Amino acid sequence: MTKEMAVRIGLVAVVAIVAGPVLVFAQDKGRVTSVGDIMKGIHKPHHGGIGELLKGDGPKDDAAWQQILLHAALLNESGHLLMQNDRCPSKVWAEATGTLRAGASAVHEAAGNKDVEAARAAFKTLTSACGACHKVYRNPLPDRFANVHALMSGINQPNCAAIGKAIKGDGPADDKAWQTLLTQAALLNEAGHLLMQNDRCPDAVWSNAAASLRSASRQVALAARGQNLVNVKKAFGDLTKACGSCHKAHKK
Repeated sequence: MTKEMAVRIGLVAVVAIVAGPVLVFAQDKGRVTSVGDIMKGIHKPHHGGIGELLKGDGPKDDAAWQQILLHAALLNESGHLLMQNDRCPSKVWAEATGTLRAGASAVHEAAGNKDVEAARAAFKTLTSACGACHKVYRNPLPDRFANVHALMSGINQPNCAAIGKAIKGDGPADDKAWQTLLTQAALLNEAGHLLMQNDRCPDAVWSNAAASLRSASRQVALAARGQNLVNVKKAFGDLTKACGSCHKAHKK
């Protein structure tokens, strides 16, 4: 062994001791199978095959049990494939594939014993592993994912309520309170635009109410800038009417 080679081996050993036992599967450009290919070519047919064979009274003969053994073995192997070649993006994925491997192994063991109930229980575990991962990755979030409920609960409700509270009695107590009210009106005005974007508007009632919300919230802001409580209250009344007209048609 040359001195240079010994040094290299020593460095590798040090890294291994410091880092601990970590399995790394670097992407191999010679492996072209995508996650979609694995799902279509392995998961779907073999998961479906087990499900069909476990229906009713279960497998009819030795050949059917052998089919379950084959399906389970390939699903178990797939649980390894999904962790290789840089396919795993997160802890959710890693945990789901671990449960998939364990569930597939349990199905395989139950099939070897020709135990229908045990096979069904293990298959349920296997299926839940698939579902946990699909919940996160099958329907990825779009670029803009705030729904109407999020806008209402995060912008409209808190800011509308805050303005209503602020203008009770003698209204805002100082310049800072007036500035806060102006900010709240500005956010409601912005919500009036957001409610028309990203395919959120379903009809003319919604569109007209959103326009009224924008107009009334602007008037609230202008009145707040001038610290005119009478005009703020009037504009806020128009604002709540706009919300009410839309809620009457769309709130469930």
